[in-house]
Amino acid sequence: MFARRRDDPDDPDGYSVPHTAITYLISPEGAYAHHFPDALPAAEITAGIRALVGGRSPAGDTL
Repeated sequence: MFARRRDDPDDPDGYSVPHTAITYLISPEGAYAHHFPDALPAAEITAGIRALVGGRSPAGDTL
């Protein structure tokens, strides 16, 4: 996780806090399955989830 306050004259409060955002995919059993960075396009996240549901890794390898 990364976060740092910086001045931002366009923000109503005068500052912003850029941070790392990650979406975690959790299995039905409650275990970590994969994560997706915030900058990843929606189509790539969708393809990754479909691959995982189909028993493949998001890179295309068999799990």
